[in-house]
Amino acid sequence: MRITNNMMNTAFLQDLQRNLRNLDTMQRRINSGKTISRPSDDPVRLQQILKLETALDQNAQYIRNIDDAHAWLASTDAALNQAGGLIVQVRGLAVQGANGTNDEGAMNALADEVRQIAEQLVGVANATHAGRYLFAGNNTTEKPFEDIDWMSATYSGFVGNNKAMAYEIGTGVTMVVNTTAEKAFGAGGTEAIQLLVDLENALRNDDKDAINQVLGKLDQVESQFLTARSEVGARMNRLEATKARYTEDMITYTALKSQAEDVDVAETIMYLKMQEAVYHASLAVGARLMQPTLVDFLR
Repeated sequence: MRITNNMMNTAFLQDLQRNLRNLDTMQRRINSGKTISRPSDDPVRLQQILKLETALDQNAQYIRNIDDAHAWLASTDAALNQAGGLIVQVRGLAVQGANGTNDEGAMNALADEVRQIAEQLVGVANATHAGRYLFAGNNTTEKPFEDIDWMSATYSGFVGNNKAMAYEIGTGVTMVVNTTAEKAFGAGGTEAIQLLVDLENALRNDDKDAINQVLGKLDQVESQFLTARSEVGARMNRLEATKARYTEDMITYTALKSQAEDVDVAETIMYLKMQEAVYHASLAVGARLMQPTLVDFLR
């Protein structure tokens, strides 16, 4: 096959263009700090990087969900602790009312204290976290407990629901984070409050039998709060363990992603210098290759 000048020139330009592309690739890597700036650079590695980015985004979202759930549970625990403390105070007042040494004025004073504590308990039952009601079921924007009507002997002021509210803490994994009113405050969500209403009436009427009946039930109510708190604590522990695992995974994924996409600066600079040398050599060879013309041979 006869080699013509046009063939040589075409081959040279193709080689020169390839060298220029290699030089451009090295320069882009230095500028961006990444080995891949477009899909064509390395489709297989790009797919690996995208999978790692997806895993990092998912874990970050799950950690945000866990933090929100943990904060919700911490607020719930604080409310349950406060409610339990109120029941302890009420027991002391019930014991005083049951000893048979109080006159009418003292019994009314005890009844007044119980009334105040009962209204505090309603306030605890309406506790919120970030503007959402803790014990309202899944209708967290509406206040679940109405004020006590002291003209009535029956408290029926729970207007929330006892439905679960769950957070997604993993792929296909959810956790119920709310403690329902029924779980915390007893049957119908009103048992604990009703007990205080009953005690207030019993003290007001100096009804020792009724006072003793309330005393017998106070331990059960306090136990309800303790059981609810223990469940909340178990959920918090699970969330903390899950977050720790996700945090470790994110460190691993970040390292793998960096290994896959970040350039080795020293190595890349070395290759850049090599490509510059190759490109400049190509230009020099091309200048000599294209220099001869027919006029040069006629001189």
